[in-house]
Amino acid sequence: MLLQFELCGQDTSSASYTFKLQQSLNFSTLKLKDVRIVCGNDLLQESWQYTVAGVDMPTRTLTAPLYLTMDCLGDHNVAHYLPAVYPANDGRVNTVSNTRIDISHALDNDGTTVEAGKRRLFDYTLISNTQTHWEAGKELTFGLEYRSLENDGQYDQPKAMDDTVWDRTCRLVVTLETDGGHQPPATVPNTVVPLFTADGGSGAEPTITAGNYDAPTELGGVDTHSTAFLFAYTLGNSKGIRQYHVGPFTCAAGKELMLFNVQNGSTVYTHRTGSQSITNVDEYLRALTPHGTSGYGSIYYANANGVSYSQHNNRYYVIAVTPLGGGGGGGM
Repeated sequence: MLLQFELCGQDTSSASYTFKLQQSLNFSTLKLKDVRIVCGNDLLQESWQYTVAGVDMPTRTLTAPLYLTMDCLGDHNVAHYLPAVYPANDGRVNTVSNTRIDISHALDNDGTTVEAGKRRLFDYTLISNTQTHWEAGKELTFGLEYRSLENDGQYDQPKAMDDTVWDRTCRLVVTLETDGGHQPPATVPNTVVPLFTADGGSGAEPTITAGNYDAPTELGGVDTHSTAFLFAYTLGNSKGIRQYHVGPFTCAAGKELMLFNVQNGSTVYTHRTGSQSITNVDEYLRALTPHGTSGYGSIYYANANGVSYSQHNNRYYVIAVTPLGGGGGGGM
């Protein structure tokens, strides 16, 4: 299916806008298919004099390079650009992945008077062969950045357009394509969670080895979990929790659902729910009273103070276990 997003200078004074999905969306492949832009004014056009070193003859008029920004993906999903500023020993000192994609350049200053827009057809694969669930309400932010040309012979670093560059004549339309479609919450299939392979029985907690849940296949890793189901994760990039598939989940009579978090690939935190059925794990957790430091369910899920713990790499799973003492769990 196609997803299309449009922002115009007459509607927003900023060259960036955050859209929200009205329905949940399931897919395994996401592509950037088309970008249309109407953007050109005297701040996006400069003449470089032939007398400047490196320009040479003739004096030429250039329009600023434009970039599409997308704040709805992981940093690994899109292109890399040079240069970047990182500490000297940082492995990324010469590259930066920042959800920025080149989409050609601005129009000349006369172009906007006749709406002579540019159109770029793409076939950029942003997500490939990864089962992805975007919940209803997920925020997708799109915007334009540009490189200034005001210093002859030099491209400035990419930067956001302010309201003097992004004016009422500007327009941006972004088209994405997925291999899936809208999935209203009522039609999300129930996931039956079998007994966890390392269940500890009625007298002990399950044995969870953090390293076995550090690189789930759902996120492009190699760890497979036949009896544990990833429902959310963070990337340690301060961008909040990403939901994968939040339910419904059920388990057999006489068992209960347990939630656990593997943090930074080394530490496991667990929470017994006492329930055989949870419709939406995110809603279930946020209905709990959060611990002051370890969040909802004490598994470092976002707390009531707005802290999302996303400075850590978190993997959140649901499993089925035997209740302690052998008692059966209740429903929800």
